[in-house]
Amino acid sequence: MKIKFLLFLAATLLLAGSCSTEDEPVLNKNVVRDVNFFDRMADDISVIAEQEYRNQLANSGGPSAPESLIPDCASVTTTTSESWTSVIDFGTSGCTLASGAIITGKITISGSLDFTAPVYHVDYTFDDFHYANHRIAGNQSIDFSVQSTAAQPDLHDVADLNVDMEITKPDGVVFQHSADRSRELVEGQGTSSDWSDNAYQITGSSTSTSSRGTITSAIDVPLLWRLTCPFIGKGQMRFTMDSDDARLDYGDGICDYFALLTINAESPETILLN
Repeated sequence: MKIKFLLFLAATLLLAGSCSTEDEPVLNKNVVRDVNFFDRMADDISVIAEQEYRNQLANSGGPSAPESLIPDCASVTTTTSESWTSVIDFGTSGCTLASGAIITGKITISGSLDFTAPVYHVDYTFDDFHYANHRIAGNQSIDFSVQSTAAQPDLHDVADLNVDMEITKPDGVVFQHSADRSRELVEGQGTSSDWSDNAYQITGSSTSTSSRGTITSAIDVPLLWRLTCPFIGKGQMRFTMDSDDARLDYGDGICDYFALLTINAESPETILLN
């Protein structure tokens, strides 16, 4: 009799555990944090590429480059032939970016010597590169232009990012992360030698795939990023994974690491971003 009871209890607990697992959303706050971090990482690295592009533009006789955001601990080696190529070596002990992220390894950035092109293309790749203990491989590119848009009618800088990265997290989980993001300078256009007053509007989408599944994201309400803040200050993103849907609201423009997350239209939860 006792054995029958124990078998019944074990079966009941197994069934309960199975139902509980099925009820839990696949898309959770940790997944959203990961994708948010990947996008922020891509933006942060792209600023290094833009800085080097501005340096090369200044060397060719163009406008003076802004005060460098490439940390002093990095070494830069540039060669020119039919194009320019800069290898930025951040070493193995770690260099700290303005955002606070610690990076190691190398980034190779290249572009044309024709700086008069209406759309200027920059490519960059990674060599044993780590960002905040995440190993980064793959490619990114940026198309720089000056445009008048709905976000800013006055002529201003626009950077269109194409991201195709393999990201290995510290726990060994590997993500293939691809994204197309447009970053428009909506504040600070008149002070080209000073980064500190720059504010960007960001739009676009991304896809992240790992052994755990595929997460897609899209910016529903344009994001506001001030370069002096390592976090998005404003805007909304939507995430989907399997049948789950989530919305992340970054707030009202204050520089902080909190955001409001709503999963499957349930009660919103304030979460701490990476």
